[in-house]
Amino acid sequence: MALPGKAVARTSVRASDGKVVWAQNEELSTQGRVTKDSSTNGLKAYGYDRLGRLTKAEQATAATGCTTRTCTYDVHCNRTAKSTSGQAGDGSCATAGATTTASAYDSADRITDAGYRYDVFGRTVGTPSGRVLGYRVNDLVASQETATTRQTWTLDPVGRLNGSTTATKRTDGSWATTATKLNHYGGGSDSPRWTAEDTTGAWIRNVPGTDGDFAATATDKGAVKLQLANLFGSVVLVIDTAHGGRLSRWRERGDAPSFLRARTEVIRAGERVPNPMSAWSLSSVTPWMGTMGQAMPGVVHALGHGRKDLNW
Repeated sequence: MALPGKAVARTSVRASDGKVVWAQNEELSTQGRVTKDSSTNGLKAYGYDRLGRLTKAEQATAATGCTTRTCTYDVHCNRTAKSTSGQAGDGSCATAGATTTASAYDSADRITDAGYRYDVFGRTVGTPSGRVLGYRVNDLVASQETATTRQTWTLDPVGRLNGSTTATKRTDGSWATTATKLNHYGGGSDSPRWTAEDTTGAWIRNVPGTDGDFAATATDKGAVKLQLANLFGSVVLVIDTAHGGRLSRWRERGDAPSFLRARTEVIRAGERVPNPMSAWSLSSVTPWMGTMGQAMPGVVHALGHGRKDLNW
């Protein structure tokens, strides 16, 4: 079933030789949820419970075979367990022999797994990887720090991310700045038009496509990269003249491929800001934890939803 006005198929063809570089087709349930997704990346199938929560995802590719991921939830829709299993001996998708990771939550729906820490306002200040986060008085993320690297953000007068500084810790304990970036916006959108990459005059510009969404990047050196998005809006194919095309395989909850976390790639067609230090990205000013399938607990959310069943 296709909902009125919703695209369910997309094909990108190279003009020079007519080769299809990306193709995708979706099948929807009567509730409008994606049940099957067939693309250049392979085949995905999704299952949901009666509340519409994603409970099963099967991802099959020619290179890796079938991987099955299943999830369970508590009454507040927090993911309490995730199980991952490989394919059966005959190559079919299976759930036997799964590896399961369980999570627990407190009465405020904050994850209580080892390593997560919160301040008195309920904001996440520590993660299992040892990452430490700092906040502004309005609860927006201001900084993150590891044992060796620190990243800080500044805001413009309307609250958008307009600058970031990355520093590396020296052997004497002091910090040395390694990168400084400044976002520039057009109008009231929170999607940057272009970014000054350093103090030497280098820049990168986000180029919109005919539909107004992010389609390419261009730099001061003349390098152009096409950024092809899937039907959900996640960049799945980056094409440039230096390296050819590079496919990315997203998981169903916004877990970005590692090579798309670099600043020179933008991970969503909505031109949000990737986070090269982490396995989470900033959607507007909201940290999204792809591995957990949710926004970071206790942080101001600009996503406009609390969904935990996103098919990225």
